[in-house]
Amino acid sequence: EGPDCVARLDGMFAFAILDAKGIFLARDPLGIKPLYYGHRGPRFYFASEIKALVDRVDEVHEFPPGTWLHTAVGRRTYYELPKPGDAERPWDPAALRDTLERAVVKRLMADVPVGCFLSGGLDSSIIAALMRPHVKDLHTFAVGLPGAPDLERAREVAAFLGTIHHECEVSPEEMRAELPAILYHLESFDQALVRSAIPNYFVSRLARRYVKVVLSGEGADELFSGYHYLKRYPVGTPLEMELRGITAALHNTY
Repeated sequence: EGPDCVARLDGMFAFAILDAKGIFLARDPLGIKPLYYGHRGPRFYFASEIKALVDRVDEVHEFPPGTWLHTAVGRRTYYELPKPGDAERPWDPAALRDTLERAVVKRLMADVPVGCFLSGGLDSSIIAALMRPHVKDLHTFAVGLPGAPDLERAREVAAFLGTIHHECEVSPEEMRAELPAILYHLESFDQALVRSAIPNYFVSRLARRYVKVVLSGEGADELFSGYHYLKRYPVGTPLEMELRGITAALHNTY
């Protein structure tokens, strides 16, 4: 189907295909998977990390989400987030539950163990609850400062769901010690992004001992208006525009 194939892919991806006609690059609609590119003279370079390109190209560019590029054709945007009013539907909690469950079950189709990050908050708890009937031995993972309320809430949810729960207490001193490694992999000094990456680094290190894939509640605040500041926006177009904006920026923020 040529480049049009990407519109039929459901999930997160960043890939390159080389054939006799040139190089074909594509990135998923939300930019969950990283992809960068650049030039030096006639040479075209691409990589999944900035650091791989720094000494090879004149300038590193981020490959946009929802986009494909063919060196013989050019670049095209194949996906844009719906604008307010484009996909209005009546509120149906049963349909929302069904959509969420189908999305979760689809991502359990793996030939490796799948676990779940669990903060004890609404978003990750819902994901863990939807996973539980489909995963016999569900491993959940939590991280926090000693005595953090998140750890206690995660324990409560894990006990209620009957998961195999693991937690990691991290001190400020440990965070400072690991910060250079976190920044090296994150490739960003954005304050909000670094703040969220620190616990993710430690909980990921814990999870890798038991599973190869984890699901999480990331992105729910952007879809369901979970941030406190969003209370300032009137329900309707202003709020929907803000949610669309922060969802479109997810690949560079959280």
